[in-house]
Amino acid sequence: RHSMPYGNTRESGLFFISYASQADNFPLILDSMIKGDENGNQDHLLKYTSAITGAAFYAPPIEFLSDENNYL
Repeated sequence: RHSMPYGNTRESGLFFISYASQADNFPLILDSMIKGDENGNQDHLLKYTSAITGAAFYAPPIEFLSDENNYL
């Protein structure tokens, strides 16, 4: 995970980037941040902020790109 704050006199925020070897991990990461775990641990920054946008990107491994059978 990486995060980078940004801001000026009118607006501020935090860019958050998460990496995983399997796409299935992202829902788990988001659930743990937003819903928390069985002990009530969650991302407390969400008490003071709200997300205004989001995006997801996939970077396939080189083996996938080099296999011509993977192209449609």
